[in-house]
Amino acid sequence: MPRRRPPAGLRSDEATSMVVLMEELVEEVLLRFPPAEPASLVRAALVCKPWCRLISGRHFRRRFCEVHRSPPMLGYFCNLYPGKETGPVSRFFPASPACPPLPDQINRSALDARHGRVLLRKDMIRGCARLSVWDPVTGERWQLPPLSLDAWNDDDDDDDDEWSAAVLCAASSTGCGHLDCRGKPFLVVCAGSPAGAEQIFLCVYSEPAVAAPRPDYGVSDQVPPALEILFRLAPDDPVSLVRAAAVCPRWRRVVSTPGFRRGFAQRHRTAPMLGFFANMRDWDEDREVDDDDYVARFVRATRFYPCRGERRDFRALDARHGRVLLASMPWEPGLKVQGLEVWDPVTDELWELPDVPHPHSPTSWNAAVVCGAHGVCDHLDCRRKPFLVVFLDSRPKKKMRLFVYSSEAGTWSEPTYGPPSPTNGVEMVPPALVGNALHFLIDATYIILKYDLATRTVGWSVGIR
Repeated sequence: MPRRRPPAGLRSDEATSMVVLMEELVEEVLLRFPPAEPASLVRAALVCKPWCRLISGRHFRRRFCEVHRSPPMLGYFCNLYPGKETGPVSRFFPASPACPPLPDQINRSALDARHGRVLLRKDMIRGCARLSVWDPVTGERWQLPPLSLDAWNDDDDDDDDEWSAAVLCAASSTGCGHLDCRGKPFLVVCAGSPAGAEQIFLCVYSEPAVAAPRPDYGVSDQVPPALEILFRLAPDDPVSLVRAAAVCPRWRRVVSTPGFRRGFAQRHRTAPMLGFFANMRDWDEDREVDDDDYVARFVRATRFYPCRGERRDFRALDARHGRVLLASMPWEPGLKVQGLEVWDPVTDELWELPDVPHPHSPTSWNAAVVCGAHGVCDHLDCRRKPFLVVFLDSRPKKKMRLFVYSSEAGTWSEPTYGPPSPTNGVEMVPPALVGNALHFLIDATYIILKYDLATRTVGWSVGIR
């Protein structure tokens, strides 16, 4: 097949940019089709194969729901009873002329409709309710196991008013937006009251997981081969992901999704060392005072370079789980500790912490930053999760104290008291996180103070001389 040439007067790269721009414009136009007329999307999918792939992708369906949010009412189900000799009929009445007709559900009555599914009931046999869940769009049907009501109903006459059921998305309790939850598991909740009894029975059916859920990377099913290529890019060279995102809009959507970031971290597990922060003293010729500046400077171990390579008048105390804990400098023993900040060097986000509630100014102190979900989080992609800052100080003839700052609460906790303060105070070196405990080095005593994050208790451990 001959290769398509760019229009006269355009270079090849300009023509490629125009094609990419047209793809994005087409997607924006299709997203604004009226949701009450789904036939318009079907007609658009018949224009060409690229449009068909775009409309059939999960990413487009989710964005379409995000743009319009409230889904339109396409119609409703009505339970009809033609006669005593025939069973009930659940019939769909469309509210929009564009909605195609649906087949009648013979000998079934609709109990509930929610999150893209309809719960249907057939006549009871031997005291057992026969329920099924139906997707009217795709035609899929799930037959539920018989539900025996004999244990709760002693009356031989089956009364419809004695029990009812509902269907809902199984991810409702975990914050599902129900924008595209048709392929997710569902729950069926049945409740009723036996005749003449004061108690109420309740039972829940959960759809069994027949296969592991496919991660949602915001792309259609045609992209996994390219996805595997992106997964195998070197983790210590994040620039390669930026270059891959610039190839086309579809790859950019893949790389920017939370699912891809988590899958990328799961593939490589151990995060690479992009560099380290060195606390240095720089002399500035422009300063009138003959004194050195405190500088927390990032020293690269790879080609990665953060938005800001250094933070002047700050000292880096700790770095963990994608965050750096900084302290304003200079500080002298006996002065109040001020200017603690938590910084994300990748996104350049900065959180300024309130002052530590000191009744007295410490003579020595140290601090550490950890993920707020430590113990249950795998730290693969916890940059957007809450964090904790643990602050330890010492004062002469006083017990050591620990304060914990939570980014969720935005305040410091009440102090937790430890053993008496040592003579030489606390060493200001990064604490070690082992399991669920932070270990602070005590200066000149070779003793380590252990703080358990789960139990909020303090203990001692002897170091090696």
